[in-house]
Amino acid sequence: MKEQLSTSTADEQKTKSRRVDSTLRKRKQTQVTDKKIPQLKIISYETGNLYGRLCFSHLCERYSIGLGCVAEVGLTAIRDNARRLLADCYSNPEGFRLRHRALLPLATYVHERYLPDVHVTHRYPRTIESRVKPILAALGHKPLNQITRADFEDFLTQLSDTCSDPTWNRYLAQCKSIMTHAVEHGVLPSSPAAGITAKYEPVLPPKGLPDEAVNKLVARLMEDIDQEKARMLLFLFATGSRMGEARALKLQDCDLNRQIAYLPTSKSGRERLIPLNQFALELIRLQLQRHGTTGLLFRGQDGVSPISEPRRYWYRVCNDCGLSGVRIHDTRHSVATSLLNKGCSLDVLQKVLGHSSPRMTERYARYHDKTLVKAVDALHTVWDLPNLTC
Repeated sequence: MKEQLSTSTADEQKTKSRRVDSTLRKRKQTQVTDKKIPQLKIISYETGNLYGRLCFSHLCERYSIGLGCVAEVGLTAIRDNARRLLADCYSNPEGFRLRHRALLPLATYVHERYLPDVHVTHRYPRTIESRVKPILAALGHKPLNQITRADFEDFLTQLSDTCSDPTWNRYLAQCKSIMTHAVEHGVLPSSPAAGITAKYEPVLPPKGLPDEAVNKLVARLMEDIDQEKARMLLFLFATGSRMGEARALKLQDCDLNRQIAYLPTSKSGRERLIPLNQFALELIRLQLQRHGTTGLLFRGQDGVSPISEPRRYWYRVCNDCGLSGVRIHDTRHSVATSLLNKGCSLDVLQKVLGHSSPRMTERYARYHDKTLVKAVDALHTVWDLPNLTC
C-alpha cells in the first residue's frame, strides 16, 4: 500500500545543511497523497493508525471530508467513496455544498459561515462573538444537522443557574439566530431552536438621575476635561446620545453652523441627527483642536482607533461622587426625563433621542412626566380638599 502513495514528509522538505534538534523534527502526524486520487490524503498518527481525508476546492468552496480509518474501511473503499464524492460535487455543486455544510460541526459552521456574515451586518460583532463562545463550548462538536431542540434546552437549563433571565434570553436568541442563518442559506430545512419560549422580562421604568447627581457627575468629569473619555461622557450628558453613537461620530459629520451631528446609521438602522447645544458645540471644538477636521470625534490612545467603552473610569467617577449602581446609559435616561419635565413634547423628545418608535418615548412619559402630577394637583384649586396631615 505504501508503494501506491507518494510521501512528502517534513524531513524530506528540510535541507541537509540545516541542523535542528531531533525533537523539533518529530511531528504528531504526517500526510501522504494518494497516487491515483490527488485530492485524497492519508494521515498517519503517532499511534500508527491511518485515516483517509478528501481535501479539495471547487467553485471557491473548500472541502475537507473524513473518510474513515484505512484499517477498518480499507483503502479501496476509501478511494471508491472519494471518487463518488468528487463526482457528486462536480455534477451538482450547489446540492453537494449544502449537504456538506449540514455535516459540518457547529463550531466550524459558526466560524466559517455565520460570524463572517455577522461582521458584515452587525455594527458590533464582538458582542456576538463573545455570546457564541459558551454555545460552542457545549455544542460546537456536534454536526449541524444532528443538533436537536433537546440539545438547546439542555444547554439553556445549565445556564439558568448562572445567569439572569434577560441574559438567558440573549443566549436563546443567539441560538435561534445561528439556526435561522443555516435555514436561510438552505443548509437546514428547519430550525431546531424554533418554538423555545423566552422567559418573561418585566419592563422596568427608565432610570433617570436626580439633577443633583447629574451636577456632581458633570463637575467631576470637568476635572478631567483633558481626557478623551471624560469629554465623551460629557457629550452624552449634553446630547442624550447613545454611547455607541458617540463612539461612531466623525468630525466631518458635525455641522457647527446648523448645530447638528449626522450619523449614517444608528441602532435602529436608520440615519440619526443629533441636535447640539452650546456645551456640545464647545466639546466638538475642543476635539477639532486636538484631532483636526476629519476622523472619529472621540478616539483611543493611538489617536486613530475608536475609543473603548470607559466603564472602569465611569465607575470610578461615580464612586468619587458617592453614587453606586449608575450605568453610562443612565445619562441618556437623565436627559430624557429632564427634557420631559421641562415641557418638551413627546414627538420632539422622540427626535432628540432618535427613537424609531414613539412607544419607547412614551415609557418616559408614563413614569417621569411631572406635568401629570401638576395636572391632578390642580384639583386643590377646584375642590376644597381637606389637608389630612396634622
